Amino acid sequence: MSIIKPKTSILDRNLSKGKGEVHVSSFALLFSEIVQYCQNRSYTVPELQNKLSDLGQQVGLRMLDLLFVREQSSKREIKIIKILLFVKQTVWKTLFGKEADKLEHSNDDERTYYLIEKDPFVNRFISVSMPKDKGTLNCAAFMAGIVEATLTGSGFPCKVTTHWHKGTTFMIKFEDSVIIRDKRIDSKLVPSSSQSIMSAGDWEEVKRLAADFQRAQLTSASQKLSERNCIEIVSKLLQLKLLDVFHTSDGKEYITPAQLGREIRDELFVHGGRMNLADLSQILRVDYPVVESKVQDLVSHDNSLYLVLGQLLNSDYLDRLTEEINDKLQQDGRISVSELTKIRGLLSAVTRPVPCSNLISYGGFPEHLFYSIAEELIHTKRIAGSISGGRQSAKSVFIPELHARSQNQWVTDFFRQNGYLEYDALRRLGITDAESYVKKTFGSTKEDMVFLPTVCCGPALLDQIEGMVEEALNTGSWIDVQVN
Repeated sequence: MSIIKPKTSILDRNLSKGKGEVHVSSFALLFSEIVQYCQNRSYTVPELQNKLSDLGQQVGLRMLDLLFVREQSSKREIKIIKILLFVKQTVWKTLFGKEADKLEHSNDDERTYYLIEKDPFVNRFISVSMPKDKGTLNCAAFMAGIVEATLTGSGFPCKVTTHWHKGTTFMIKFEDSVIIRDKRIDSKLVPSSSQSIMSAGDWEEVKRLAADFQRAQLTSASQKLSERNCIEIVSKLLQLKLLDVFHTSDGKEYITPAQLGREIRDELFVHGGRMNLADLSQILRVDYPVVESKVQDLVSHDNSLYLVLGQLLNSDYLDRLTEEINDKLQQDGRISVSELTKIRGLLSAVTRPVPCSNLISYGGFPEHLFYSIAEELIHTKRIAGSISGGRQSAKSVFIPELHARSQNQWVTDFFRQNGYLEYDALRRLGITDAESYVKKTFGSTKEDMVFLPTVCCGPALLDQIEGMVEEALNTGSWIDVQVN
């Protein structure tokens, strides 16, 4: 048996008990997707960094709840240096497992402080291809948003920006009201001349006693029940049937039936209203028969919960599923479950552009049903690709994103190496309107390009030809431009 510990959900867990970590590969994947998402919706570097900062502020506000509200030893800081040290040490350790490298105060502006991190964790695994006009992007703007939300939420309104200096420097600029308040606090702490004057030695003694008092406040009580005492008490309560608890599968905790029911509901909500009992048992670390028995009890007393073939469902999930099926049914008059799944499987297997008419005939789908489901799958990002040509089956083509990326990479590499692009080569790649494609792909440099009936030339090739012509004129010789 083990010491009794109340079973808490992940949102209520004390941060000082155990170290929760996210695997680096998971973080790298999710954060790179965040950057890609913001990049696709931004036109300039400042706009992209502002979007990352806004997302970071949401994390910073939640960190305040975890570090201040739910920690018993938390206290509200009223001094600038104290709150900055809190960010540099506590916040940084909680998020990244280490303190920030350095904290400095500006010599020119009393409102400005610099938090320096040589190698920000969020910049290590970013693999999103950035255009040339976004070369100055610093994804640590996400961390700047965390710092800004933490300070502002603690009563220190400020603006935090990122700069490439000594690695990455977070420039923290407080509002004037914060500086004025800090000076007033300092003036109250320093004894005035009208008060009794104490010697330097007495003042040092006061500061030493204050430090001892602070250490005493932070020291936990030494008199408490031992683990063996707790086990004996719980065993006696169980023996007298005054306590009803379950053991966790690792044997380290007890959990009450009421808490188990709350955790089952929480996990069901987090997973969108559908949860497998085996997965639920593994997540909650409770034996499968206990979970199954509690779920059956919940279902019998709650009409919004359903147990179907080992799957726990709630009414919200069933409502969403019913609405989706009804929409398809209203459009086509009939619907088959196998058709709903075959379309996604067929589109997932495509690796090159394919006419939609071929896919419709191969799968035997109704034309309206195919386009409706395909557009929904693409819109919800369940299928990576696009349909060009609209809903006209004779012209529409499904282009998988994998092929589009390879296509764009080949065109970009060829143009950089040779300085020109032949329209016939682009048509062989499946690009029908070659000139429009080139203008869209090289939008920033299209003004410097020359578009001819069969080829387009870049500025580098034009400069080379002009140089050769000028050299021929200066030397009195000639040159065959067509050969070159």
